[in-house]
Amino acid sequence: MSHDDQLAERVLEAHARFEAALHRPGPFPEDEFEGLFQAVWRYAEATKGQERVHRKVAATLYGLGETLRLEALQVPGKILTAVDRLGALVFAGYDPQFKGHEPPGL
Repeated sequence: MSHDDQLAERVLEAHARFEAALHRPGPFPEDEFEGLFQAVWRYAEATKGQERVHRKVAATLYGLGETLRLEALQVPGKILTAVDRLGALVFAGYDPQFKGHEPPGL
């Protein structure tokens, strides 16, 4: 199994933990979301510049924000912002919240 595949598996595992916690009664599972965020961040950093995204990672992220907006009633705004940030990192290859690394003229 390649390093990219191992990182993708970690994303899937973190997503499964997040989904399980999301469907339990109680507050929004921020700790489990943070685990998912970190797993995707590590995947994005390791695969930066590659032309392809692992199919399972793409499936995990595709529509995650919309799903949270529709299914969960109490999703903190910072979580939705973080989901959008992850999408940009993985699919577009940049961090929309980079501070201090702006291109000249911005």
